[in-house]
Amino acid sequence: MSYLSKAVLAFTALAGAGFLVGMAGHAEAASGSVCTAQAPAAGVLHGPVLQVEDGATLCVALGATPDTWVRLTLADAPAANGTQRASNTDENPRGTLMAVAFSQTVDCQLQADGRALCALQDGRSVGNLLTTRAAWAAGKEWR
Repeated sequence: MSYLSKAVLAFTALAGAGFLVGMAGHAEAASGSVCTAQAPAAGVLHGPVLQVEDGATLCVALGATPDTWVRLTLADAPAANGTQRASNTDENPRGTLMAVAFSQTVDCQLQADGRALCALQDGRSVGNLLTTRAAWAAGKEWR
């Protein structure tokens, strides 16, 4: 095999590897979550909320980088319950969760079904706060 053939083969292999790495990053971006740490099976997570994905999903940071942030779905969020969501007038559920929890330190009790009950440091339930008119009003300001 000539030197040129070896160079072409090596370039093709490197380009293919680069494509696969790029596609893996694209798949992560397509999932929508930067929070990649695995939640423990049980227990309480304590940390700041540094990502809010939708009206029922937040990420609790256990460290400085997103690979240490745990994605949790709130068990008591109105957005997680279609019947409850339809009965309120919250126009921006993600914004409401941002207004209530973003940058706040929370304690989240993990449940067997994989969801969590989270409370602010003053003991107020994040899920319960999402049903208040004050939270809805504040949530309108968030994008």
